[in-house]
Amino acid sequence: MNLRKKIAKKFDISFHEIYITGSAKLGFSPYKKTEFSYESDIDVAIVSLDLFDKIMENVYEYQMRLREVRYSIPERETKMYHKFLEYGAIGWMRPDLLPYSFRMKSLKDDWFNFFTSISYGKSEVGNYKVNAGVFKSYKYLEQYTFSSIESLKIKLDIVADHG
Repeated sequence: MNLRKKIAKKFDISFHEIYITGSAKLGFSPYKKTEFSYESDIDVAIVSLDLFDKIMENVYEYQMRLREVRYSIPERETKMYHKFLEYGAIGWMRPDLLPYSFRMKSLKDDWFNFFTSISYGKSEVGNYKVNAGVFKSYKYLEQYTFSSIESLKIKLDIVADHG
C-alpha cells in the first residue's frame, strides 16, 4: 500500500488530501542548500478540514479543562501550547507542539506512533523519517508555502547584499 493511502486510511480521509512536500518533493532543500539524501525527512502536508476540526475538538476540550480547573501546566508546555495555537491561527496544526497534559498526550502519542510506524524502513518510502502536519485548507498550505519562499528570498537577498 502506498504512503498516501496508509495515511488516508489511518485518519479516514481521501488520499488526495495528502501531499509530499519539502526536499522529498523538490529533490533538494533550499534552506539547508543540500540535495535530498538519506539524512533527509519525508515531509507530508495533510490538507483536511475534517481532520483539522477533529484535532481542534480535542484542543477545545483541553482549553475548557484549563479554564474550568485553572490547571497549571509547566512553563515549557505552556510555550509549546502557545506556539501550537499560533500555528493553528494560520491554519496549520503542528502535533509536535501539543502539550502532554490532559488528553493531549494520547492524541500526540497516537500521531507520532503512527508516523514512526511508517518511518525508517518500515514502509515503501525507505529509510526516512516521515513528518506531517495538518492544514485547514489548500489555501493555508499555499499561503504558508508562499510565505516560506518569500522568507527564503529575503534571506538570500540579505546574504547577496553582504556577500
